[in-house]
Parts: sequence; structure tokens; C-alpha cells
Amino acid sequence: MRKVARLIFYVISLLVISCEEDINFNGTHKPVLSVVFNKNSSCPEKFYLNVNEDFVTCGLRQTLNIGDTVTSHAQTENSRIEVYSDNELILTLDPENENLEFVSFDPNEGETYQVYGYADGYPVLSGECTIPYTIPINYITSKLDTISDKLECVLNFTDPENYINYYYLETYFKTENYFQVGYIKSSDPVIEDRFIFSDKFINGRNYNLRFDIYNINNDINNIIVELWSLSESQYYSWKSSNLYHEANEDFYAEPVQIYSNVSNGLGVIGAACIARDTIFLK
Repeated sequence: MRKVARLIFYVISLLVISCEEDINFNGTHKPVLSVVFNKNSSCPEKFYLNVNEDFVTCGLRQTLNIGDTVTSHAQTENSRIEVYSDNELILTLDPENENLEFVSFDPNEGETYQVYGYADGYPVLSGECTIPYTIPINYITSKLDTISDKLECVLNFTDPENYINYYYLETYFKTENYFQVGYIKSSDPVIEDRFIFSDKFINGRNYNLRFDIYNINNDINNIIVELWSLSESQYYSWKSSNLYHEANEDFYAEPVQIYSNVSNGLGVIGAACIARDTIFLK
């Protein structure tokens, strides 16, 4: 189910990353640094934790070997993550364990952040990411198909033509008692696996993105629709993770290399800026 879709993407970046570089420290373990900047997200984690600020997810762990367990081997010692802008330290993160942590932080669109990771027994890890610009949703139209309990939707947006853009489509159901990721399907030609896509075929165009939202019921008050503008690194990280999972289901598939933009280790420094609109059902 897509209830865990967005957070799973981040976790995948940590758990299944591989690389052609021969990085071999602390025996056969390799360091993995993951930092993802989020601007304007309305994810369920924020809803249940009553957090309104923008945030960054961060983690610094090490890869596992055969025979290892996550609890005993994934955590690094004395981990610290530093975020810089124009050579000025603006944020220090102290991940306490091998899990991703949420930390309040408001990234600036168009700004490039340098990230450094420190842990005992490893060299300094480094990477950088430029925060993408939010691409506004012009409007959304919807039509309820009562026979199949689905909402047929069209999201209109205008893709900027001056640079390459990367996107992700997300929806959330909101009721009186809960807030969860919606279940969507799409046969739109620009959509790639798991609702990520680039502007390869729509560069600089005004575009109607078509998708259907399923499992519509009387408990749902409204549906939040989000168009995520992704950094290049976040797009390729998710894209390679999707290919990895597809390859795992094919016995004859070639091994898939997970994207990494971290020096002296593995991992992803990425970002997403989010535009949203609401479909009111009541």
C-alpha cells in the first residue's frame, strides 16, 4: 500500500545503496549518509506529530554484511552531520541511531547546501544539493466515478523551460480521525514508476497530468494533492531504487546500481519543494 510510500523512498536510499567505487572501511562496512531537505510538505508524520515547520530528514549509518543485524551493526559511533551554505555552518545534526530523523529546517529555494558527515572510523563524507523551485499547481479538476469509487483527476501545471525539472505526484486522504497517503493510478504517458517523472517530453509546456484516486468513501472530507519538485539527485535516487526492486522480482535481471552523490561513501543528498491543492468532497 502507498501509506508508507514517501518515507519508504527515503529508507530505501539508506538500506539498498550500492556503488562501483571500492570503498572499504571498518572491515567490509561502508558509510551511508542521507540528508533530504523538505519544503512545504504535508506528510502524515507532520500531521500526527503536530509539526508545522519545514524539515530535513537525516541519517548516517553503515552498510550491513551477511550475518549482521540492523540493531547491532548499522549504527555508527559519534555521528555528526553539518550543513553549510556559502561556507557558513548553518545546521548541525546529531543522528542518535541508524534510523532517519526529522529536524525542523527551512531550506531556501535555489540555494545550494553542502553537507558533511562524520563518524568514528570513517573519512569525512560530503555531498551537496541545490534546492529546486516549487512549481505551482494551476488548478485541479475532478469527477467522481461512483461505480468504481474512484476520482478521475486532471492536474494542470506549467513546466519552466529554462532548466530540467523532476517531479513526484502524491495524494493524501483527510478525515475527522486520520490522515493517510491516498491510492492513485495513472496511465499518463509522462508518469514513470511510482509516480516520479521528468519534463523530458513536456519541457516548457502547460500540461494536464491525468490520474485516478481510488478507495473514495464517505469518511473522506477532502483530498490533498501534491506536486513535488525534486532535485536531480532525489529523482535519480528514487528512480534507481524503483529499478532495484523491479530487478529483485526478476531472477535473470542484471544487478542495479543505486544512485549516490556522496563522496568517500554512499548515500544521497536530495531535496523536494512541494506545491499542493485540495479537492473538497464535503
